[in-house]
Amino acid sequence: MDKNIVIMLCLFVGIMFGNALGLQAAGNSPQAPGPNAVRTITIGVDLETIEKLDVSSQDIQTAWDVLSEGVTKEYGFSVRTVLYSDLTQLSAAFEAHNLDIVSTTALNYLRMPTEAASNRDPDLYGAVARGQKTHRYLLLIRADSGVLAVGELQGKKLLLKRDDTTGRFYLDMLLGRHGQAEAQRFFGAIQESETFSQAVLAVFFKKGEACLVTQSVFETMVELNPQVGKQLAILDRSPALANPVLFLQQQLPQERKDFMVKTFLNLETSAYGRQLLMLHRIDRLTRFEPSDLDSLRALLQEYEQRKHQQQ
Repeated sequence: MDKNIVIMLCLFVGIMFGNALGLQAAGNSPQAPGPNAVRTITIGVDLETIEKLDVSSQDIQTAWDVLSEGVTKEYGFSVRTVLYSDLTQLSAAFEAHNLDIVSTTALNYLRMPTEAASNRDPDLYGAVARGQKTHRYLLLIRADSGVLAVGELQGKKLLLKRDDTTGRFYLDMLLGRHGQAEAQRFFGAIQESETFSQAVLAVFFKKGEACLVTQSVFETMVELNPQVGKQLAILDRSPALANPVLFLQQQLPQERKDFMVKTFLNLETSAYGRQLLMLHRIDRLTRFEPSDLDSLRALLQEYEQRKHQQQ
């Protein structure tokens, strides 16, 4: 599910603006803005969103380059994409009104500084995959390991996807609940993998004792190779955590915001949109409610309270 969510969000945003500033077919399609429409749209992409992808950051950049070239050629306007590896820089750019739309993780959405958050349009959007607005993490071990509790992994080797900030956050939460130190001190070694599937295979082939991966990646691997499901066991499953989200600059003209929202919430009505939805296993984009982030918000509050108590 979520391994393709963010790249779909990126592609959808580009398509959305392509439709918004170009020509639309007649019928039920929304009408494009008039000739005075802005010809450059700046999109900020939080690189932490690639933590949900089984692809590299270079693949993300390549996808954006191809997208920008295609949209510019077809619609005659510029889509400027800026990738951010730091939430502080992303927030500063948004606060300065240098970004029109942002794709980020739900965790970073909640962590965004107040000054930048005050510029966000109140409406929030995100991806639905396999009928869900959320994803889960699994802490996997070998079924024959004899491990029955999280505390028994102390000193063991953990496989974790590189730059998976949300995963690390949840893992530290889990360990704290079991009275253990944070992951960096609890495990004997933490090996970072390029993809979630590599982490699963490392435990499968006994090159590590545990791994933290998304449920969707594990389920896909089990479908492809049932032995993976037989030889690995789930030691812990996270609550449902919100998928990556999109939000707009609050000060954009309302007419433009209305048009953009109508466009990207109806991608499944176009042949091109349906093809992308099918290719990347995404159902649709939809409006998110504040309650969709409640489980993650509760974890963040618990985490901050525990950190405060330890100081």
